[in-house]
Amino acid sequence: MDRPEQNMLGQEQIIQSLSRIYTSVYYIDVEKNRYMELQSVSSVHSRIGSSGNAQECLNYFCHHMMLPEYTEEMLAFVDLSTIGDRLNHRRIVSRQYRSRLIVSEDQDRGPTWRQCSFIEVDRDTDGNLSHVIFATQSIQESKIEELEAKRKLQETNEKLTALLAMEKQHTAIIASLSSIFSSLYLIDLKENAYQEIMALDSYHHVYEKRENARGFLKDAVDILVSKSYRPAMRIFTDFDTVDSRLGDKQIIIQEYISTMGDWIRCSFIPMEKNAEGENTKVIFGFRRITDEKKALETQDNLIQALSMAYENVYAVDMDTGEATCYRMGQTISDRYGKSFAAGNYENSMTSYIENDVYEEDRHLFSRIRYISGIKQLLNDRSTYSFNYRVFRNNRIRYLQCQIVRPNRDRNEFAIAFRDIDAEKKQQAAHQKEIEDALTAVEKVNETLAEEMEIASTLSKDYPDAVLVELEYDCAVTIKLHGKMIPK
Repeated sequence: MDRPEQNMLGQEQIIQSLSRIYTSVYYIDVEKNRYMELQSVSSVHSRIGSSGNAQECLNYFCHHMMLPEYTEEMLAFVDLSTIGDRLNHRRIVSRQYRSRLIVSEDQDRGPTWRQCSFIEVDRDTDGNLSHVIFATQSIQESKIEELEAKRKLQETNEKLTALLAMEKQHTAIIASLSSIFSSLYLIDLKENAYQEIMALDSYHHVYEKRENARGFLKDAVDILVSKSYRPAMRIFTDFDTVDSRLGDKQIIIQEYISTMGDWIRCSFIPMEKNAEGENTKVIFGFRRITDEKKALETQDNLIQALSMAYENVYAVDMDTGEATCYRMGQTISDRYGKSFAAGNYENSMTSYIENDVYEEDRHLFSRIRYISGIKQLLNDRSTYSFNYRVFRNNRIRYLQCQIVRPNRDRNEFAIAFRDIDAEKKQQAAHQKEIEDALTAVEKVNETLAEEMEIASTLSKDYPDAVLVELEYDCAVTIKLHGKMIPK
């Protein structure tokens, strides 16, 4: 058998193999732009025919046998003027599309996924592509499997992304909590398990998961809590009621004295909820607050001291601007009722300035009207005070404002007001007494100066005159030749 016959036999075997894979197979002479149908289904054959202009046939295929959204891409794919370059160093190139042609009498399931391919047959002596096979096949089942696999992969990726985001959020929360709490535990309320995140004697982030969180909470109370506080702490740490007690709250806390004598604040903080809104994972944390208790005691003592000297005393949180009233005088109570008992500091202060403070003295409040001004004012000092006037009942009264920051570790300050009108009046009366006394002394000095001037004149006119006495009433008596000469 000579070589041409061997080549033809080989090509026939290739075509037979392709026919078992593809539903439509065409042999294309690239140089002559001609095609010949080798295999096709009747619905395709009736449209394409068995031979003819190859490029026109391929263009028809793109315009009429696939969904419109694939046409433009597929026209570029079936361009015979570029297929030689695209098959260079490759034996096959393929594209997928969705067909709009019913390829069998019993198949009418709408658009189906198909794939068309160019397969290189041979090239001429110059390396130019001479012949190719153009073939189409159904990939509906494999494409569905592929799309399903992609969908599952997408779902997995989304779940993984959500888990990573949740883990990132948990890490951020834990990092934030780590700066506040000395010990942290992640409690799984559904699995009755726990993980130690941070302990007093360790810098580890997360330990392995352990069983029996219920028993862990019970043991923690028995070991760490002093006897007098154990009943309340057993209720607070009850594993089976944590979810219901926490509910939608951001945190629940309980304080106790430890067996070592320290004040400890214990907290439950929600971390995860299920679809039913139940808390499934919570953070259980401890924090030593002995120093805070001492500072709070110092602040309470200061407020009590202010309350003894001032009629109106308030504590203000500089972070939230919320004011808490510790003492309210009758005048403020009658004028403002409960509106000054608690609430926003800036709103209450603005109302007080505009309704009570004497207009000429309102500028004195410019530094304390807003929290930002208070912060700046107390940045380098712990106290600040000033006197001002109010206009009530058609008369002016004097008051004093005192601001104190008792502890720089706490972002709070105390502000107090008292009526100093009586003191001002007493000071004014005392000042008047002093001024009257000074006026009297000035008059005495003036009289004395006059008498001394008379005495000086007489001593010149009457050389024998003798100064006898200077009486208390500043009258000058002069003896002249044994006779008394009155002023």
